[in-house]
Amino acid sequence: MSTFTSFTAYLQFIQDYLRNGYTSHIVRKVSSEIELKALTRKNIAIWKADRTANSRNKAYRRGQSIAVQACYAHHDGSGFTTILLVKPGKDYNILAEGLPFSNACDKNQRLTIFSYEAIHDGLCWTWRMTKQEMHRQHELIRKIARKNPKLAPITQDDFGIYDTDAENYQNQLYNRPGFRGIRNQIGMLVTQLRKEWERSRPKNAIQPQKRTYLKYVKRMKRA
Repeated sequence: MSTFTSFTAYLQFIQDYLRNGYTSHIVRKVSSEIELKALTRKNIAIWKADRTANSRNKAYRRGQSIAVQACYAHHDGSGFTTILLVKPGKDYNILAEGLPFSNACDKNQRLTIFSYEAIHDGLCWTWRMTKQEMHRQHELIRKIARKNPKLAPITQDDFGIYDTDAENYQNQLYNRPGFRGIRNQIGMLVTQLRKEWERSRPKNAIQPQKRTYLKYVKRMKRA
């Protein structure tokens, strides 16, 4: 099993296997290493999730379902988010009977990790924020932009004067994983922030700082 402490690397691992047809999945949260080990033993027993890549390829050519398991260790120590990814073979219906599998290709069963979901955008698999998360972001933008300028916190340094709420908001956006789907959403949210600012704030008010660099995801190590 692959274990990750980098959330971006975890999402990238999942994305790689989706591209290779591992679209059936079960996502679980476990609170302890004991639970994680028990779940891993179960997945190995049923799905042989500990196979090497070469062994998986041979098994799939024989018509068998193949699987991988990965987990993300929460930074706050609250547990692990685990995923079992399966590429179905001829024995899939028998092995999966009674198990809560979802199909990432079905828009009603999308693979969701926290506030992100995996989608195929017609070109390849990528990640984006869920509809619920985007709704939360829209509401947050309106709340920040419509605040009375006299009550808005201000930060000043050698480079200028800033609206603290606006800059903190942009910081949390620009620090999100840089997958294409998420980058596109960030661009739309920043545009909304500026338009809402123009509608709600005086013309001479402090403006949100313009940023020109939005990071791309690079090939991550499993850390």
